[in-house]
Amino acid sequence: MNRPWSRTFSTLRVSLTQACNQTCSYCVDPKASRAVSAELPPEQLALLVEWLHSSLGLHKIKLTGGEPLLGNRINRFLAALPPLAGVELGLTTNGQRLEEKLPLLESYGVRRINVSLDSLDPVRFNQIGGGRLELTLQGIEAALARGFSLKLNQVPMKGINDLDCMPLLEFALHRKMELRFIELMPMGHLQGEGFARLFYGLEELVANLGSRYKVTELMRPFGSTALLFAVSKRTKDLALEDRPVGSPQGRFGVIANHSRPFCGDCDRLRLSANGELVGCLSSGAKFDLKPLLSLPAPEAQSALRQILAQALATKQPLAFVGSDLGMKTIGG
Repeated sequence: MNRPWSRTFSTLRVSLTQACNQTCSYCVDPKASRAVSAELPPEQLALLVEWLHSSLGLHKIKLTGGEPLLGNRINRFLAALPPLAGVELGLTTNGQRLEEKLPLLESYGVRRINVSLDSLDPVRFNQIGGGRLELTLQGIEAALARGFSLKLNQVPMKGINDLDCMPLLEFALHRKMELRFIELMPMGHLQGEGFARLFYGLEELVANLGSRYKVTELMRPFGSTALLFAVSKRTKDLALEDRPVGSPQGRFGVIANHSRPFCGDCDRLRLSANGELVGCLSSGAKFDLKPLLSLPAPEAQSALRQILAQALATKQPLAFVGSDLGMKTIGG
């Protein structure tokens, strides 16, 4: 049973644009139009975020896309967003334009970045989503050099990039970054046969990494999407020979939405670039906030609180059950 009175939203993901400079196979339907529907001016998105924070007391805001670093929408959004007390502001990006945008992010206090990196093989990287691997790697190294806090995201897919899991983990460990493996979700064009064919889940992943590392599951914080695992070397590794065998190397996370659902304590809310609010990916219900922008602020915020109650009621109580929504339009 879903009990909305015992839940709240504390994390907001804001899609700044549907546009993207990559076409990742797990995100983009190859048969769908690449056209971008009408998007709100970034200044209006920033106002909606301000109102949402006022109503909810948000703890985290993550800027997503499409690709949020395309064009100057992020410049305008950050300039329009007032300081929000108690909010950790982060970003998810494919890294293709990360290096050039670092000064901007730094100037507005965006210090936590998730970078999508599905393979370290340049050919496979390009086959999965297009783009140039070297640009993403340059962005990662530049961000680390400037002291940003980075996590890496990989969506492992059977027969496509499952062999990249180990190299990516070692890449992350050597740079003291946390790697997050994100299980494929039966959404949009990846429902049914496509999902079943490509799904590479928690059990296979941990067995794979456990062939070289000792993997120990840690306690999952309440509301966290990721299961966390500590890793230490099982055997001597010449690249890390200054460390004793069995010493801790770091940790990785698995967002195991299918294998071990976390819907019961999910606190996430999504705002699309065209002003639609989504309380649960599994329900597919959208709530249009654009009409609120024409109301006086007190009336708009009163109406917003009613919408938030409806959005909260859409949350699945136990597990994701599939959705026609596409990640490209509502943020990854």
